[in-house]
Amino acid sequence: QKYGSPDFNDTLDVFQCNKCEQGYWWSEEPTSSASRVKSAAKRLFQLCLRGGVNFADEGEDMKQHVKEFWGLDMDREQLEGKLDMEKQHEEEVIKMEKTTLDKDCVDKKYMISGGVEEVIGWL
Repeated sequence: QKYGSPDFNDTLDVFQCNKCEQGYWWSEEPTSSASRVKSAAKRLFQLCLRGGVNFADEGEDMKQHVKEFWGLDMDREQLEGKLDMEKQHEEEVIKMEKTTLDKDCVDKKYMISGGVEEVIGWL
């Protein structure tokens, strides 16, 4: 009150870290630093799940805790990641197949069946 700050005694819950005992508060307001950090951490955790990172404790209790706190279904996120990786792999294979010369093609410059590689093979 000395500096004119608002009194949050009735509206702000203050927590304490179990390890270092530092005090902190939480706010779900989208503009608060706590909310922005939580959003960034949630996105990083989601990327880790989708990227196939294994976690030490993936039991049902942990999965339920993650669902309640982060709003993420670990099994679904991991499945989405696997599906995304498979799709990317398939797209890369298709891209490679399109860029690789077909051995049965005709070399348009010399009109040689099989292309220049087959001619070089004859030499």
